Amino acid sequence: MAKQPDRLKKAKKAGKIQQAKHAKTKQAKKKTIVNRRKYSRVDTSVKVRIQKYNKEDKTFITDAGMSKNVSAGGLLLAYDKLLQLGSFVMVSFTLPGSTDEELDFVGKIVRVELMPDGIYEYGIMFMRKTPGEYEKLHQYVFDAL
Repeated sequence: MAKQPDRLKKAKKAGKIQQAKHAKTKQAKKKTIVNRRKYSRVDTSVKVRIQKYNKEDKTFITDAGMSKNVSAGGLLLAYDKLLQLGSFVMVSFTLPGSTDEELDFVGKIVRVELMPDGIYEYGIMFMRKTPGEYEKLHQYVFDAL
């Protein structure tokens, strides 16, 4: 075993440096990463129509953003305007390669993150899904995996 410099010995004695008692201790601390998501996601970039309720004049405002990924349970939306965490929006989009009409979902904003380029990313969880629309989205994700 190599000799340790005096200052290192003093630091250990003072409790400023702690050593692992066994080499196995470090291995035991390694954590296994577990995917806790209920639904698998696939990267999908499509135009998403957003409708949000304007309380001031009691009307719906329609705008558009882009999806970054989708799952049977929600989507990640890139949008240049601030939306409130916990608010509800109606999102409509057509899946790539689909000739069907738009899929429409009521969603709740469950995550908001401002990106360095000034665009917001929103995690939107679908709240109301008709069986037909849910099946189309689920099949799209399944086929893309």
